[in-house]
Amino acid sequence: MRQLIDRAGFSAKIENIRGEDAYAGMLEGTPYLARRFRLLQGRNLMNSPGHFVHGMDELEREIKETQRDTEIWAPNERWTAKIVEEPDYSRGVRKFVFITWYQQAEDPMERLTKIFASIELEKYIQEELCEIE
Repeated sequence: MRQLIDRAGFSAKIENIRGEDAYAGMLEGTPYLARRFRLLQGRNLMNSPGHFVHGMDELEREIKETQRDTEIWAPNERWTAKIVEEPDYSRGVRKFVFITWYQQAEDPMERLTKIFASIELEKYIQEELCEIE
């Protein structure tokens, strides 16, 4: 697992990472409405413990500056990575956070490393039980 360090010095590893088409299942819509829906989904997800969605403030600004009839779609790749800290075996728990971001035609590992290094994740981190071997 690749080691990551955030802006505050929190050290963790990538447990898993997956990408998907951000528009999969979308039957119809416009680029503007898709952005609005993405913002709503992202803000709701961030209200769930253990989740951080990168780029929500930038997306909100973009929506304010974008014409409703734009034909330019936002990036079509959605990536999610589960980041975990070494277990605290004495308590039987470990800290984790899911990080979600959108991109297009970039190296997701490189992008995740930059995202992780630019933020302080401590307020999003949650604990989960882990098995003690």
